[in-house]
Amino acid sequence: MMSKLILEPLSVIMAKAFQANWLVENYLEKQSLNMIYGEPGTYKSFMAMELAFCIGPGFDWYGNATLKGDVVYLAGEGASGIQKRFAALELKYSNTQQGIFVSSKPAEILSTNSVDEILKAIDDNKCKPVLIVVDTLHRNFGEGDENSSKDIGAFIKHLDLIKEKTGAAILCIHHSGHNTNSHARGSSAIRASLDTEYQLKTKGAGVELICKKMKEYEKPDLMEFILKPITINVTTGNAESAYLELANLGTSKSNRADLLLEQLQILLTSSGKSLPVAIIQAKPVLNNKKAVVLEDWRKAVYLALDPELPKTSSKQATFNRCKKDLLTKGLILEVDGYILMA
Repeated sequence: MMSKLILEPLSVIMAKAFQANWLVENYLEKQSLNMIYGEPGTYKSFMAMELAFCIGPGFDWYGNATLKGDVVYLAGEGASGIQKRFAALELKYSNTQQGIFVSSKPAEILSTNSVDEILKAIDDNKCKPVLIVVDTLHRNFGEGDENSSKDIGAFIKHLDLIKEKTGAAILCIHHSGHNTNSHARGSSAIRASLDTEYQLKTKGAGVELICKKMKEYEKPDLMEFILKPITINVTTGNAESAYLELANLGTSKSNRADLLLEQLQILLTSSGKSLPVAIIQAKPVLNNKKAVVLEDWRKAVYLALDPELPKTSSKQATFNRCKKDLLTKGLILEVDGYILMA
């Protein structure tokens, strides 16, 4: 049974501090209902699994911070495919998967009994999910018709119940409509109920992720991906798998990591200063090196990116992603809020 309705004075609501409650910064809110849809072969499950993989341990997802927490994955495909794809992600992130629970079979979310079974399994595993992935909507729908507004209404009602009982956001993976890729398959009542909706669409040798609906915030810029094949090691020996990588699929984007380096070099030349004495004493190797404050560098990069990426969220994601790449490649150093060339 859902919780009882409570009336709260607007004056009390307005007195509360407003904050964005992001599960994946700029992309998914906490305790929200979301969908990624696309035609076959647009890497929908690869995308969903990587989101789950990042949220489990709280890794950034392509420069966007995530909320660390358990993930429940209601799987509609074979376990072997899931094993290979998560194994590929372990290699990509140099880390083993954490906090992810995968169902042994698809659910039938239209069925009250199946919803009870999902909630009991979560409770039995002492799992506290922040995200529940339904992959795919069709395979986890149950005995009903996706084109029926009545059946879709019951499906959404059960998802809302799961959200309320667990406090998790829900991400449904779905197919494009028949004879069109401009919207998801089934009743339009699906889209009306969503907080966010994303489309994965083929472009050149890869796909682009396009935000079609963002209920409360500005839409993030699209991202482009290619699938990188990789050989993994499983219990039976070597196997072929793959994971997603950010790509430039023929757009006019500049090399943004180079832009970050260029802005850093300009700042170091114009206003670079020696590091504080306490830092030099702790790390004598940094003596005589010029550095700038991290936030000054960020502001300069945002200003340079503004003509190409007017949205603050896009600039933030690009900066975080490129900074991480430069640190990983050993081109820059970050020390106590300062940035310097390595």
